[in-house]
Amino acid sequence: MNLILKTEVGFWNPIWFLIALLLIFFISYLIWLRGERGYRKGVQREAFFSGDPPPGERIQAKNLYWGFSEALMLYYKKVVGLHRGIVNDYVAWFIALMAIILILIAL
Repeated sequence: MNLILKTEVGFWNPIWFLIALLLIFFISYLIWLRGERGYRKGVQREAFFSGDPPPGERIQAKNLYWGFSEALMLYYKKVVGLHRGIVNDYVAWFIALMAIILILIAL
């Protein structure tokens, strides 16, 4: 029984594929073994705040991204006029952009 599938650019052998897959799993397991041993239960859902405990007060998203939104305010003002919340508009924009991209690729 011949398990080698010959193609125009090479061959594919399921036995070698399984060996490579097992090797990848073994290397992944070795990397996992070198992981952090001091795991503490109950802290995996806490936000990482540069190693410090997070502040007690809540920061609103509009304050957190203030600099980012302020820098792009001209863009936001133009885009808000285009936003109507109708899915058909978004699909039309997507199709138009894909057509432009495909035309640019074809050139």
